[in-house]
Amino acid sequence: MSRARPRHPGDFYLISRRCHRRELRLTPSPMLNSAIAVLVCAACLATGVEIIAMVWMSNHYHAVVYDPDGRVSEWLARLNGLLARFCNAAHETESHVWDASEYNDEPLEGMDAVVAATAYCLANPVAAGLVYSPKAWPGIITQLDELGMERPRLYRRPTVFFREDGTVPEWGAVMSSCPPGITPEDFQARVKARLDVLLAEARERVAASGRGYVGVEGILAQDVFATPAKAETPNPAVRSKRHRARANRSKRRLERAERDAQFRSRYASSLYRLQNQDPDVVFPPGTFKVWRYFGARREPPLQAAAAP
Repeated sequence: MSRARPRHPGDFYLISRRCHRRELRLTPSPMLNSAIAVLVCAACLATGVEIIAMVWMSNHYHAVVYDPDGRVSEWLARLNGLLARFCNAAHETESHVWDASEYNDEPLEGMDAVVAATAYCLANPVAAGLVYSPKAWPGIITQLDELGMERPRLYRRPTVFFREDGTVPEWGAVMSSCPPGITPEDFQARVKARLDVLLAEARERVAASGRGYVGVEGILAQDVFATPAKAETPNPAVRSKRHRARANRSKRRLERAERDAQFRSRYASSLYRLQNQDPDVVFPPGTFKVWRYFGARREPPLQAAAAP
């Protein structure tokens, strides 16, 4: 049984999920792009989760999301479960799609963190040495000029796997919502400043490697059951910079882990009281499953921090 996670209304997350053994099960194709679009749309409509930015690479995806109602866990379950079943149907197999250990949902605290995570998503295909520009990526990706504009790109539900009378809508809209507390223009400007740095660094690394970019034709020709070649060890300067970035993330994660540990302690105490039929038990704020599915009471949610 997985550990309880606090889910507070108004939180932002950077969600990352990799395929089993890093197989290229998400290699872009018109059919897969359409399936992703309608499933993301269906999960958002059902839970109220909003997409800020996302990129679907060949063996993983990243998404920056805003969770106004504390239902991101439900969003993840809906999206990942149905997409795995679709991939198995489309690829005519019954193998694992997602790697249980290659998963992360990192809460983003403050607009600077949201901006950095968004730029990271948009730069991903270039940083991986696949295409020169995010605009060239043939899979689902949020583009810089779409950020916060709620300008939908429509995709029609594939005929494979989906029932005509099923709960998944016939059309899916991929669009970017603007984070509360900032205008779309300001958000785009802040992301662009960070994205320009990431793209310049990525292009410099590709040029130094001498390998060039894989290109769209190479990407589309990938075997979905293949695994990527092991990446070379980066040079010391790049490695040092990454270590500093990881150290900063580790500090934030330690602080969050301490708060999460306090939540789990209170949650375990409340769950024990509930199992012993205490009528007055109240769960801590951020409790989701026993509140959503079993009607348990919980304390009022913590107020979301205002964007700087």
